Amino acid sequence: MTQRWLPRVYTQPLSPAFVSDGPKLRRFVELFCKTEDGEPLVLDDWQAWVIDALLERYPDDWHDPALAGRLRFRQAVVSIARQNGKSEIATVLGFYGLLMHDPAPYIVGLASNKEQADLIYRRVQYNVTHHPSLLTRFKATGTRGIKRLDKSGYYVTKPAKADALQGIPVTLCLFDEVHICDEDMWSAMVLGTQAKEDGLVIGLTTAGDNTSALLKTLYETGNQSAAGTGSERFGFFLWTADEGAKVDDPEAIKDANPSVVCGRRSLEVILDAVKTMPEPDARRYVLNQFVSSESTWLPMHLWHAAASPQDAPDGPITFTVDRTPSWEYATVTATVKTDDGYNTRVVWSARKPNLEWLVDVCLRLNKHNPQRFVMDGYTLGDLAKELQRRGLPVRVMRATDVTNACATAYALIASGQVTHNDDQLLRNQMPFAVRKNSGDAWRINRQASTVSIDAVMATVLGIYAASTDNGPTQELF
Repeated sequence: MTQRWLPRVYTQPLSPAFVSDGPKLRRFVELFCKTEDGEPLVLDDWQAWVIDALLERYPDDWHDPALAGRLRFRQAVVSIARQNGKSEIATVLGFYGLLMHDPAPYIVGLASNKEQADLIYRRVQYNVTHHPSLLTRFKATGTRGIKRLDKSGYYVTKPAKADALQGIPVTLCLFDEVHICDEDMWSAMVLGTQAKEDGLVIGLTTAGDNTSALLKTLYETGNQSAAGTGSERFGFFLWTADEGAKVDDPEAIKDANPSVVCGRRSLEVILDAVKTMPEPDARRYVLNQFVSSESTWLPMHLWHAAASPQDAPDGPITFTVDRTPSWEYATVTATVKTDDGYNTRVVWSARKPNLEWLVDVCLRLNKHNPQRFVMDGYTLGDLAKELQRRGLPVRVMRATDVTNACATAYALIASGQVTHNDDQLLRNQMPFAVRKNSGDAWRINRQASTVSIDAVMATVLGIYAASTDNGPTQELF
């Protein structure tokens, strides 16, 4: 009987009863590994299966003596929706690399940045430092490496730079976030394992977008391997929903999330989360489907549903200023936090503004005793500085704030917590505001250089500021 948690696409084993290092490794997990809250690490059935599959070996009596007894795969990719347990798999494989893989192991952890690679490393380090038996075999020094004490052997993480990866003799590479990494990083690791008979590069990832060149190439190679027309030594394990499936289809969610099938995660919780997620995020991170790097940021029916022309509600006001890159237009919005959510409206807009004009507008609005004035520090840093000099309460948005604001505003609008006055300016601009992916994050951008979205950005930043900051104003200088 086929297990419901099996991946939709995968490289078939050499035989139903294939030889693998997985069972021995899983026995080690049962005896020594814990989660970061100190509980025993218990693998889902799908996790146990994929570990066994990744560590398949050719039988000792294989017809090619050069391969007999060797690890089958030299490269492998596991692609699955978020929050299913990739990190646990990587942690277990880290111990495999240190203890069972090679007589003189050198394990390299990689991701889009060293901080991300260190997340998996720290899980291995935690187990080393919290088990007396493992402390007699390893020495872990911060994030500088885990060293075997009985013989040569290291586990280190490296910067996400191909130049820094050249010439390293790697036995095992644990490569996280393949969807946002460069092709030359993968190539450097493959070259680094060539001198090792059982050298192995394992990629762990979620689906990407049309800019994910490396992952697209690996998918092509993996699909050929799974179809039996490609390399026998490339492992590919893909959990994904059918193309065109609805993001709230329970069966589609199960196809990409074996942890739900195994009962560890709640389908109802995921379905509830999907309701307030942008569709590209739901497809990419919940259904594990490739998406476009640029798409509509907010379905217009959600914006229209939030329209509620009414008098401005009472409450602390957040005034938000934004301008176009060329200073062609500028807009100020007012956002008020209410008992039911947030109300936002355009209160001022002008063509060909200048800094002096914006300062004067803010001084006049300050008579309403606002909670704060909000603006992007990159485009309106001079305005923020001048308002602060004059004693006005100012919050300056950094690049990470703008990114967070886009996602937060979407979720609040989608969940019905935002009302607006159906301003004509926003009606005109909303269709030309698109989301632009940047790695695992996204932010709102203009559809073309000739359009303006200053009112959209002022609205989004105002909603975010009203929802996240009721404390002291942020100083820029």
